[in-house]
Amino acid sequence: MIYDGVDRKITIFEVLESTEDNESERNMLVLVSEEIYGTNSEWETFDVTSAIRRWQKSGSSTHQLEVHIESRHDETEGTGRGQLEIDTSAQNKHVPLIVVFSDDQSSEKEEKEELSEMITHEQLLELDNQGLDGYSSGPGEEALLQMRSNIIYDSTARIRRNAKGNYCKRTPLYIDFKEIGWDSWIIAPPGYEAYECRGVCNYPLAEHLTPTKHAIIQALVHLKNSQKASKACCVPTKLEPISILYLDKGVVTYKFKYEGMAVSECGCR
Repeated sequence: MIYDGVDRKITIFEVLESTEDNESERNMLVLVSEEIYGTNSEWETFDVTSAIRRWQKSGSSTHQLEVHIESRHDETEGTGRGQLEIDTSAQNKHVPLIVVFSDDQSSEKEEKEELSEMITHEQLLELDNQGLDGYSSGPGEEALLQMRSNIIYDSTARIRRNAKGNYCKRTPLYIDFKEIGWDSWIIAPPGYEAYECRGVCNYPLAEHLTPTKHAIIQALVHLKNSQKASKACCVPTKLEPISILYLDKGVVTYKFKYEGMAVSECGCR
């Protein structure tokens, strides 16, 4: 049998802060431990989210992780076997040994800000179209804010009028499992309220429809030239689960959260 890889146990510890009485003692908490078998150079990923969350709440600016790599085979039988090497030479000092990646949700915040800026810009363009900013020196800030409020109010009023008609919204849609032949494997319930998204996405797109920047642009292009682009589509933007009792390979199974089965919100995309 040829041993051509490296069999190691990798353990990541969080180094806890020492107490004043035992400053020389190091307390370490195991975050994750895995046995790795590698036949070539490759990245390994470990989830240390729990430690990072504690660090965020602690208020301390200094935190430490330690990575321990332990051989899992008998060293006396290790001659000629795979070796795990970490190059610490000067020319490779900038090559990363550990890469930490995280999501602070800043991109989501930035996207919301950009979307808000786009909606504001479109509202100001509507001011232009109504001739409300034809001042030689431009309106004062207070007047501009008032006019923006008027535009928003006017747009909201039009949206309310449209909502009574065919504007994008969630509408009832009851699903009977027997009707679609799913009663052969779904035992209960016999059916459920799935809802659906119906209506059109006319410009200006209402904020509660959470339009994307692309949807706003598409709706505006359609307004200017309906032959060039279709309207943005009214689609589900948030789905929720239901609970079902069903047959899984002949076994009766209960699923508390059967995901993506009912529409909870609609929007323009």
